[in-house]
Amino acid sequence: MRGRDILKKSNREAEMLKFFNTATSQDIQELTGCKPHTADKLIQELRPFENVDDLSNKLKKERGMSVKYINTYLEINEGYDAVDEIIKEIEQTGSQLQSILNIWKEMSSENNSEEEEENDNEGEEDEKAGLHLQPEIISKEIQLKDYQLLGINWMLLLYRKNISGILADEMGLGKTAQVISFLGRLYELGDQGPHLIIVPASTIENWSREFKKFCPSLNVRMYHGTQPERMDQRYELEEDEYEVILTTYNTATGSVEDRSFLRNIKFKSVILDEGHMIKNCTSARYKYLMKIKSQFKLLLTGTPLQNNLQELVSLLTFIMPNTFKNYEEEIRSIFKIKTNESLLQKKRIIRAKQMMTPFLLRRKKKDVLKDLPQKIEIIEECEMTKQQQDVYNSILENRTQERMENIIIHLRKAADHPLLFRYLYTDDVLRKMTKDIMKDVKYWDSNEEYVYEDMTVMSDYELNELCKENRTIKKYQLSNEEWMNSGKITKLKEILQDKIKNKEKILIFSQFTRMLNILELVMQTLDIKYRRLDGETKVMERQEVIDEFNQDESIPVFLLSTKAGGFGINLTSANIVILYDLDFNPQNDKQAEDRAHRVGQTKDVTVIKLICKNSIEEYILKMADIKLRLDKTISSDELLLQQHLLLTNNNNNNNNNTRNK
Repeated sequence: MRGRDILKKSNREAEMLKFFNTATSQDIQELTGCKPHTADKLIQELRPFENVDDLSNKLKKERGMSVKYINTYLEINEGYDAVDEIIKEIEQTGSQLQSILNIWKEMSSENNSEEEEENDNEGEEDEKAGLHLQPEIISKEIQLKDYQLLGINWMLLLYRKNISGILADEMGLGKTAQVISFLGRLYELGDQGPHLIIVPASTIENWSREFKKFCPSLNVRMYHGTQPERMDQRYELEEDEYEVILTTYNTATGSVEDRSFLRNIKFKSVILDEGHMIKNCTSARYKYLMKIKSQFKLLLTGTPLQNNLQELVSLLTFIMPNTFKNYEEEIRSIFKIKTNESLLQKKRIIRAKQMMTPFLLRRKKKDVLKDLPQKIEIIEECEMTKQQQDVYNSILENRTQERMENIIIHLRKAADHPLLFRYLYTDDVLRKMTKDIMKDVKYWDSNEEYVYEDMTVMSDYELNELCKENRTIKKYQLSNEEWMNSGKITKLKEILQDKIKNKEKILIFSQFTRMLNILELVMQTLDIKYRRLDGETKVMERQEVIDEFNQDESIPVFLLSTKAGGFGINLTSANIVILYDLDFNPQNDKQAEDRAHRVGQTKDVTVIKLICKNSIEEYILKMADIKLRLDKTISSDELLLQQHLLLTNNNNNNNNNTRNK
């Protein structure tokens, strides 16, 4: 072993010994993977450690301890050290880019109103002067804003230097328009690609439409559809010329043929819309997309970077694979630990974010769109109905029989609607239904007991739908509009009647597609025309549904799942957004809100959040507020439930005291 290596090992052992002798319980948990009680025991009963051998022997001998904690510590520290080395490597390049970006921002603020000549002698803008007028190739009726021109300049600068980046403008600032204009400018400069754009399935039609609107001169080809359709497309793309291929994540990472086809094309750039979808570098999607080669990669995301070292490293690795290729094993080790808020991670997170700044461009609407209408948030508290409260209470009473995450999801659903559970269809009713359904020819060969068992795990909503579909059990259909029996539905009915009377258009988002099913029954009962979009909506039909809602004034309501309808679509015809239930990640709700609150909106947008009183939703709302204010992820199911149970117990005690008086 060389002297330098011996010294390095000696330093490493000294650092490790100091760590195990002085670290807090939280830091020990983070860097060894041990449980809280194990870390506490190590601190209280095994410390101090005289040397590494003493540490190793004590961990071997003590029950519940293990020397694997030493190995995990060493592995994770190697990962952290690798992150530090990579940050050093990109520091110089980042500082050059930042200085040029600062010059552009100063020029834009000082000289916004002056007419400037476009210096295009040899198709190259002066690096520090940038592009002052929008590209000629862009449709004449389109007028890009100053911040969008800055975005195009920034992408051109990165592209020329073969440096990849992340365009992270807040949702609704026209990232799509900037990317199309950037590709149009490259075409003007003689760079004809090909370029690959990968988007969520729900937005591919919108991207195609935006290309035709902003830059119809570019030859954009869709690679998407059924397997036979894609086979034909592969043949055509191998023979034809084009500037851009537009495809979806599922297609790009799907079959061997699709992956091989895209991998064998020499793309000039690869652009990923909703780039946060590759935040996990250990996923199959990430690995497949990394194999598509290009000189320039651009991630688009409206979601701010979280204080999560794994996510930051994943994004950096994707846009700078050459910088990271010598550290793959070490980097993978930091994914063995759970994210937390320890000081050890915070220091690296702060530094990683600082180093990413030149490679990331993020503007907020409040800073660049001074004339954008307001977004007004209203919290509507809802009283649970008696049946709803009974369902909710029964979940709390039986909580010991369920895993924590299951309890929380059940409480959220109970706050939404009691029909999401089986409450009305008792076991006795199901026995009668089973006997009657066996008379249907479709069930002659079925086992009666199995049919009954299947029914017992269905919700009241699902059982009601089953009754509608089978003539022998139609008599068991719900007959009293039970879908209207929910505190949120009562409040929603009031809101809809008021807003529709004023000719306003409304978006209603829910986390649960089954809740959307119930909302459809509500709309039909209230005789309200509506459209619906969720993950099951066929890709080729999505844009048609969006257009119908945007263009038809007689359709006042659009039902959307927060996940499928929350990004990449423009719904500025609506100015009322109702969040029927909240996401644990408030950024997903913000994405949903910004379908309406974005460039092109002419009215103030009202966001209404429906919250059931004295329910788990109050804590989801509080946690969301903390996450948005501090821009960090706080995700503790245990804490959330404990806080809720504490309030419930306090309320019960207060009620008992009141009765005793």
